[in-house]
Amino acid sequence: MNTITLYKVTCTKAYQMTEQGTGYSLHPWSGNTEHYEGHDDGGRLYALPEGYYESRTAGGVDRLFDEKARSCSIVTHSSGLPQLVSTARSVVLREVQV
Repeated sequence: MNTITLYKVTCTKAYQMTEQGTGYSLHPWSGNTEHYEGHDDGGRLYALPEGYYESRTAGGVDRLFDEKARSCSIVTHSSGLPQLVSTARSVVLREVQV
């Protein structure tokens, strides 16, 4: 089973109000600045579906990909769990208990 650490990031102050809110990221909150404040949950381990993987793009950005190498967005499912969405399908991730 492949796993991934995702951070639930909450932005409480932002340059634009539309940037505020909670979402999931491959990276922890990078720290508060003059225009941005927030925090993360410390990261949690999630099980990736078979064939899904994390990789760095040619531009140096960490991304998640589905079994057909399509880039996935990470959104928040109505259950509060992270959901991976590609052009073909979406899947809700389950937390791995360690």
